[in-house]
Amino acid sequence: RGFVMYNRHIIIDFEMNPVEGKRENAQLLTKNEIIQIGAIKLDEKYHVVDRFNAFVHLQFNSRVTRHIKKITGITTEKVVNGDCLGVVLKAFSDWMGEERLRIYAWSENDLQQLREECAFKGIRIPRNMRHWLDFQAVYGVLTRLSRKGRKISLTAAAERLCIDMDKQSLYNALYDAELTTKLLVPFLNGEYIALMELYRVNTKPEPMTQTIGDRWGDMLRQFAAQTC
Repeated sequence: RGFVMYNRHIIIDFEMNPVEGKRENAQLLTKNEIIQIGAIKLDEKYHVVDRFNAFVHLQFNSRVTRHIKKITGITTEKVVNGDCLGVVLKAFSDWMGEERLRIYAWSENDLQQLREECAFKGIRIPRNMRHWLDFQAVYGVLTRLSRKGRKISLTAAAERLCIDMDKQSLYNALYDAELTTKLLVPFLNGEYIALMELYRVNTKPEPMTQTIGDRWGDMLRQFAAQTC
């Protein structure tokens, strides 16, 4: 089976709000609701060509919790004025287009949330949202920064590259997608080789009992196909 070469790359991030405790039936299948979708679109040369940002109307919550509002800056008013998840996903799917594309997310949590929430709400996930890659896992393996089962956070990875961050903008879906893009592009265009040297200078890796190929061979081969 040959590799699929992608000519569009979508970097996505969700912000979520906990489902209220009184919604016991909802909590059985999804403990959160997506309240913001932010994404960056890259062309075949890995240049940013567009951005997507939308707030999603709450269905199983009466408000954005105080904690989520504090860390994301997302207010109840913003999501009340948003469209429901099905409408936003349709707009997002249209925005992505029908070209050969892959979606990248920092962690597997976003895809898991999408599957659980869409299953519960009876929403069909758009066909062009099927090809996902957990870049956090790939990044941690390639840089040897994920150890003992712990994955490196997005902010910690950005700090390693001395990327300037607006800490007040963190945990905004579009901003976090932008940050992930800055980490991803060097691995797509081949500049990661210089970054690996930087990591070797600044990081003392722990010995591994398995090779990277043993643990992540299939994923890394597919990822490497995009950098050729």
